[in-house]
Amino acid sequence: MGCGICCGLLLLVNNAGCSGNAIGVEQFRALWQAHFMSQSTITDKFQTTIPVDVREALKLSPRQRVSYEVRPDGSAILRPVPGLDELFASVKLGRPVASGREEKQAAQAAMARTSSKKGSR
Repeated sequence: MGCGICCGLLLLVNNAGCSGNAIGVEQFRALWQAHFMSQSTITDKFQTTIPVDVREALKLSPRQRVSYEVRPDGSAILRPVPGLDELFASVKLGRPVASGREEKQAAQAAMARTSSKKGSR
């Protein structure tokens, strides 16, 4: 069972050879996008709200940066910019990551070496 809009649009495209109520591919695409794609409005300051379904699909969070790729056909692609924590997690260190205790001990040892060098001058 299909929805009336979708079936009606398909019927109009399929009947393109008939006179009267046929529509072209571009009109079909515009109608399809108007009824089935997420949309938002641009404010006077050129700001917009990203629809919930898009935010969830891209796993966006507040204050996260996004990038835009403008394509030759006039469309644009919105992509999330990964945060530093995501980039750091993608780095392969080639060794196990130190625990919090090990990091603290290493920092204390480094500070002790630095202060002993300053004291010997």
